[in-house]
Amino acid sequence: MRILWIVLLTMNVLLGAVGGIGYQYAVYLPNSLEDNVTVEKARQLSQQYLKGFDIVAEIDRKSDKPQVMISLIDTRKAHYLPPDKESLGYFGRGITSEDVAVLGANEQAIILDVRYPEQYIYSGLYDFSIFTLEVGKAYRGLIWDEETREVFGYDKWKEQRIESYSAEKIPDVTKQITIHAYKNSDYIRAITLGMKKFGREDIVVNDFAWSNNSSVGNLINLIAQQIVETRSGETALKMIANIDAIKHPVVKGYYKNILYENASKGIAVTLKPTKNEEGDPDNRLLEVDFDTLDGKSLQARQEQLLASLFGFEDKISYVKHNDEILKKSEEAKAKLPGYKEKFNKGFKPGEYLLLKAPFPVGDDTNEWMWVEVHEWKGTQITGLLKNDPYNIPALKAGMTVTVDQNDIFDYIHYLPDGTSVGNETAKLIEKYQTR
Repeated sequence: MRILWIVLLTMNVLLGAVGGIGYQYAVYLPNSLEDNVTVEKARQLSQQYLKGFDIVAEIDRKSDKPQVMISLIDTRKAHYLPPDKESLGYFGRGITSEDVAVLGANEQAIILDVRYPEQYIYSGLYDFSIFTLEVGKAYRGLIWDEETREVFGYDKWKEQRIESYSAEKIPDVTKQITIHAYKNSDYIRAITLGMKKFGREDIVVNDFAWSNNSSVGNLINLIAQQIVETRSGETALKMIANIDAIKHPVVKGYYKNILYENASKGIAVTLKPTKNEEGDPDNRLLEVDFDTLDGKSLQARQEQLLASLFGFEDKISYVKHNDEILKKSEEAKAKLPGYKEKFNKGFKPGEYLLLKAPFPVGDDTNEWMWVEVHEWKGTQITGLLKNDPYNIPALKAGMTVTVDQNDIFDYIHYLPDGTSVGNETAKLIEKYQTR
């Protein structure tokens, strides 16, 4: 996911990093190393790659000098065990089967703590990332990012954490952080991990639908990139998105490719401090606040912001349901009982179901729109409307609606990997549309 630029607005309430920027990496060591492992090699590398940094026995938060602390730990005694095989499927980057075996037997790690003043916001992370890569190579170990909770092979670390900087040494923030999205009550919560490496707050969006996961990720990365690119010691709580002001060329190119023609390229974004939940990063948090927008529900306001900022593609088809179309629709409806059972047993993270349902226009005709299923009891289905209707002013995308299973015309089942099945009637409707 990529990011748009945000131009900060002047305001009275600001949040900022205190006492410089500090974080931690680790290198998990293979047990094949000699028994008398020391940190001397890492200390020598720090003198080569972290010029001007003091090597310290303990980080001093009050110091205005760049510092690095290097230590060797027993991962079993220090409760610093590497991720298991299952977790590596989610958080391993460039990890081979041999690497998985090494991590499973790991007993030691080199811990790399760093702290530097605010003016090192770009160069500090860049230099420390190069140093960490060299430590990994020297000890033949795998690199762990404590903030993003990811483990890396050398090539992937170099690609994401070093080579993603622009020629002007501006970071592509998406390569330095990660976003965790998970079901929280009826909806989804997403949060960044890793903004602490820039001395900034992590970003949260609460209570959105799985179908908006990609767009919400873009919005979060948008905010994160801007917070870093401004190089200010404080984070403004009100901002305006402006794609033309992006400094990182790859990021700018990404958005030029994905935005729809009707994208506004400029919209107010409001942030507010929020409380940490269990499992959140050890950092201050800012939540995206949608309450300043129009809409009867939070989800409707989210749809409004995302559609305005990134644009959308929505068209209406006028077609009479002939026998060929109706046959495909009946085939789709026959699968609904099975989908009801799957849904109520529980979909996997990132998996969701859209159903095409009729909404009366008032002249004995219907406007057919997609509904993302959130509850399915008997034949009653409750979910979020995914379209703005053309002929029903009272309805807006993001509103909660209830439809009947017997009236459903077709379905789209989105799988966790982003692929989908269903919507077999679409090609026929396009073929026979009358306008």
